[in-house]
Amino acid sequence: MRVVLDTMILCWGIRGFYPEKGPLSAHAKDFIDYLASEKATIIVPAPVVSEFLAGVPLERQPEAIEVLSSQFRIGCFDLRAAACLGDLLARKLSARSEELSKVRVKFDCLVLACALSQKADIIYSHDDTLIRMAEKKMRAEKMPAVPQQLPLGV
Repeated sequence: MRVVLDTMILCWGIRGFYPEKGPLSAHAKDFIDYLASEKATIIVPAPVVSEFLAGVPLERQPEAIEVLSSQFRIGCFDLRAAACLGDLLARKLSARSEELSKVRVKFDCLVLACALSQKADIIYSHDDTLIRMAEKKMRAEKMPAVPQQLPLGV
C-alpha cells in the first residue's frame, strides 16, 4: 500500500523537532511505526517537507532532512505532479468558495497532486479541506486508530 502523510501527522509523529502534543504525538508515532511494520510505502510530498521544515530551527534542518529521507519516500514535484496540479487548480480556483485563500487552495492542491502523481492509495491528513478536496480523486481520511495486538496467552 502507498500512503501519503500530511504535515500535522509528520509534526506529531517525528519526535524531537516539534513540541509534544499529548496523545496525538504518541498516536502519530504509533501510526507511522504501524505503517512501516506493514511494509507500506510512506510518501511525504515535497511541499509537506517544506512546511515541516519551516517550523524547525535552521541549525536543526539538516538533521530533520536526514530523518525524513531515511524513513520516508519523498514525493517529488515533477512534471506529472505539475500536470495534476494544473488540473486541480483549474477546477478549484474557478469554483472555490470565498472562505478559502488562494494560498491554502494551492498548497492543498500541491499535496494532492503529489499524491496522485505518486499513485498513492490514500492520504492521511487532519486537514478537513484537503480531505474534502481529495474525495473525488482518491481516498483521504484522518489518521485511524492503530490496531493493537493482544499479548500472547490472552
